[in-house]
Amino acid sequence: TQKDGELFGIMNSRIESITSTRRVPVIVCELDQLPPIRKSLAGKYHPRCLNLRPSKEQLERKLQDDSELSAEVREQLLGRYTATEQKLAHVAKGVFDMVHTH
Repeated sequence: TQKDGELFGIMNSRIESITSTRRVPVIVCELDQLPPIRKSLAGKYHPRCLNLRPSKEQLERKLQDDSELSAEVREQLLGRYTATEQKLAHVAKGVFDMVHTH
């Protein structure tokens, strides 16, 4: 996939090397990268898509506890969280096999 002019990808040989040892590869991606990744892996690997994220309250507590973060960075991270939540509200049912907020 491409983001901000940069190309990102996962080599099939890397996925093969992981699955050949009966391990499960975990691919972390942005929400907009999910459909093409899921589609490209669908035939052979039957990917499961999990949405794992903290609750907004938990994220706020964690950010407040991190004394190295500036207020500006905290606000940016919370803004990204809110934007992602808004995008998730429009995601079709069935995109995720599991959604977990803690």
